[in-house]
Amino acid sequence: MIPTRPTIKDRRFRCLEQAPWAAESKAYFAALATNGVTATQAQRDAYNIFIATGKREGWLSGIQRMFIPVWGVAAANAVDAILPSRSGTWVGTVTHTGKAATGDGTTGYLDMVLNTTTSGMDDGSFWLAIHQLAGGVGMSRTELPIGGAGAGAQASVGIYSSIQAVTTGSTTAHTQAAATTVGLSLGYRSATNRGAVQYNGTIISSHQAAPAEVAYAGAMWGLAIPNGGTPVFHSDRPTALLVAGNSTITPAQSEAIAVRLHTLVTKLRA
Repeated sequence: MIPTRPTIKDRRFRCLEQAPWAAESKAYFAALATNGVTATQAQRDAYNIFIATGKREGWLSGIQRMFIPVWGVAAANAVDAILPSRSGTWVGTVTHTGKAATGDGTTGYLDMVLNTTTSGMDDGSFWLAIHQLAGGVGMSRTELPIGGAGAGAQASVGIYSSIQAVTTGSTTAHTQAAATTVGLSLGYRSATNRGAVQYNGTIISSHQAAPAEVAYAGAMWGLAIPNGGTPVFHSDRPTALLVAGNSTITPAQSEAIAVRLHTLVTKLRA
């Protein structure tokens, strides 16, 4: 039998699989170990491939914060997966079990230690992503699990009442019907476009020309959003990912990033 020649896709995957151990990978897993978490080789490989892919596709450098609370330990779940030296802070009641972080819907949230005024995030250049699991009752409430501001100039992403909403600028929102309340949800705003992307095995997305808006300036939180320094719209939905980026991305990139993030979370939770 004549062996088949590897396809370009096969060779690319093997190249990623054999990618050198990235500095981000070393730092992240060292921080997890310091906080009592021992990752498997499969988890390490999945993360290293994610980093290599992000560098190759050019969007990794735009990530400002990336929290993957799948480890069951609060301190480990607060580690920024891109740069551990800028880790976040859990506030209030958040449960770290079941390979996700679950707020109590009243007090719990993640202070991402991130402010749009110092990170370069504005209405011409930001994207936010969350990965939610089944459970909780929060989807029956108006709930925006990542972002900032409950009124005025805003920047947030969430799923509620079967609608995925990306809120940017002065109380304006871009919405699409949510096929599921489980999986990866991403919203972005660039100078020319903004869009909503859902992925749980199938891409559902919508994009539109970006309107003229006033940029949100302030703190960014997860599982709740700051409104004048006070948390509102608390989530009690199990959440396995919270990401904030300040890069300008295209509709195609937004969909590709959603797939990459979903794949990473799925493998880390396996």
